[in-house]
Amino acid sequence: MVTQAFNTTTSMGRLTLNVLLSFAQFEREVTGKRIRDKIVASKKKGLWMGGPVPLGYEVVDRKLIPVPEEAERVRTIMRRYIASRSANELITELETEGIRTKVQKRTSGPHRGGIPFRQGSLFHLLKNPIYHGKIVHKGRSMTASTKRSSTRNSGTRCRSDCRRRHRLAGVRGMIRSHHCCGACSLL
Repeated sequence: MVTQAFNTTTSMGRLTLNVLLSFAQFEREVTGKRIRDKIVASKKKGLWMGGPVPLGYEVVDRKLIPVPEEAERVRTIMRRYIASRSANELITELETEGIRTKVQKRTSGPHRGGIPFRQGSLFHLLKNPIYHGKIVHKGRSMTASTKRSSTRNSGTRCRSDCRRRHRLAGVRGMIRSHHCCGACSLL
């Protein structure tokens, strides 16, 4: 750190100031790149890097661990979405039965969630790649190291077989492709 005073009214003072500002900018950019690279590396390892924890999971040692009762609620919502005629119909059923979004307990400020599902929160749950074993960072999908609530095999071959059998569009197709056999269970 420079504690020496220098005169910026002279050309030498302005040069010194510009050199110092250039080094400061360089250091900020290098530090930012290192932080971004660390986040990517952590996500590739499947570590949870913060944000709202999805329904059906809790964070233990920076890894997502299934919460059995919440995981069953997620599977039920997905099964019922496949069977329902519309999202609004399912939202009404969920509200009638008192099924609500996950409460996000925050250390600073009030807690969030615990409210009835709406279209946005329902489709966010249905499309969330974490339920299919993926973590997304900057548009790139990586395999997550989440513990699955089922001990059955969920290998790639089975998923590809399921996708081949169920060529459907949209969220229903995505969910059905993972629900079509016992080995492709969600969570």
